[in-house]
Amino acid sequence: STTDPRASAAPARATAAGAKARPNVALIVLDTLRADHLGAYGDARALSPAFDRLAAGGTLFERCYAPAPWTVPSHASLFTGLYPTAHGATFEQHRWLDDRFTTLAEALVAAGYRTAGFAANGHVALANLAQGFETYREIAAPYERLALRRILERVGAPARFTDQGAEQGVVEIDRYLRARDARGDEAPLFLFVNLLEPHWRYLPPARARAAHLPDGVGYVEATLFSSGFYGPLWMARTRAPAPRELAALRGLYAAEVAYQDVRLGHIVASIDRHLGPDTLLVVTADHGENLGEAGRFDHVFAINDHLVHVPMLLRGAGVAAGARDDGPCQLVDVPATVADAVGGLALEPGQSGQSLLPGRARPRRLAFVEGDPYYGHLERMSVHAGLEADVARFTARLRAAHDGRFKYLVSSRAAPVLYDTQVDPDETRDVGDAHPDVRDALARALDAWLAAQPAYSIEAHLRAAARNGEARGASDEDATFERLRELGYVE
Repeated sequence: STTDPRASAAPARATAAGAKARPNVALIVLDTLRADHLGAYGDARALSPAFDRLAAGGTLFERCYAPAPWTVPSHASLFTGLYPTAHGATFEQHRWLDDRFTTLAEALVAAGYRTAGFAANGHVALANLAQGFETYREIAAPYERLALRRILERVGAPARFTDQGAEQGVVEIDRYLRARDARGDEAPLFLFVNLLEPHWRYLPPARARAAHLPDGVGYVEATLFSSGFYGPLWMARTRAPAPRELAALRGLYAAEVAYQDVRLGHIVASIDRHLGPDTLLVVTADHGENLGEAGRFDHVFAINDHLVHVPMLLRGAGVAAGARDDGPCQLVDVPATVADAVGGLALEPGQSGQSLLPGRARPRRLAFVEGDPYYGHLERMSVHAGLEADVARFTARLRAAHDGRFKYLVSSRAAPVLYDTQVDPDETRDVGDAHPDVRDALARALDAWLAAQPAYSIEAHLRAAARNGEARGASDEDATFERLRELGYVE
């Protein structure tokens, strides 16, 4: 919608009595976090004690899927309940959420909530995903733009130089909540947090690196490697990684997961201290990361489960403790879940979500995923000698239907395939001929879902914006662009 994301004024508030009756809501997105690296999902390395404690105190959703493999479309779906085809914030058309869509933050503001967002990923603000937040702050590390940082990265610098915003987030979130307490503000709060530690450049603090790197690989060697790593070029087979490099890459990612988990624990402790344990806490991820499985790296050009199987847990506000739910769910279900817990929210019309609260019917028993080409990476890949003919294979539009085990994948550049993700987690073998009934049922479901999706039209958006005199602007855009350059999204 046209709400100013940084406006200090809010619509008329609910009464104090009404405000107290509604739970606070905290939504934490652990950017680029694979579900299979968490103890609650079966990882045995003890990388995630804080997340695992939260899962034990709430309900863990074993088969949650992002609707897309990267930040902007996944966050847009998370905030609107729409799939990327409907909201249009994708690689293919454009990379922002139009003002005309109602976000979860806007719906909560209209219902009398305060709204505050703290995000380490600059895409959130640049893509107009901060609309509806009265307080919104980017928590990128303060040393991000120092030229000195490049040197510090190479010598195993302390956390304050390599942290991607989590440390600053802990401080700023607690400061915000303490100030709220000091004001005696009784309006319920919607708090959104985006942490970014497992995202490339894979530069965890030295202590975390030392604990998780493979034997014989020092943190200086690993940091030199990660600083020069560029996943899309490895996918294009310009140079296959040596086994030592691949082990270092995976060790760095594991170290980032472990470091971020510590900061997650700090943030949740602050939430519990200031907002109380009855807060509806939602912890999830926008996508995962490929770490060399089947030759895939980064989070582009694929929608395999290493990218789209994400963690999801609910805690507080009447959610059952110690429960596990094995039915497929998606990020589009978050707005409907919050609306169910809060009551009386006017969500985006046509949203596709269904409440994940216990006892609610969930008629959609499949997950649907979309992937569009990322032309920014393609342009950089194509300038390398010999890649011109190769790059075409990365231009496919991908769509999939997933029942939690079998995934039916349609590509614009290849024949459809069926994967059994339980026995083939890297998704390398087509089992369609062995399971024709499953293949055909998922194919019909995918076709029906695609036919039912309202197709986004950028032309309609531009005409509406012209009629309303709107212009898409962005304050602090230069700083945000620099942050995206640091993350490898732009040159």
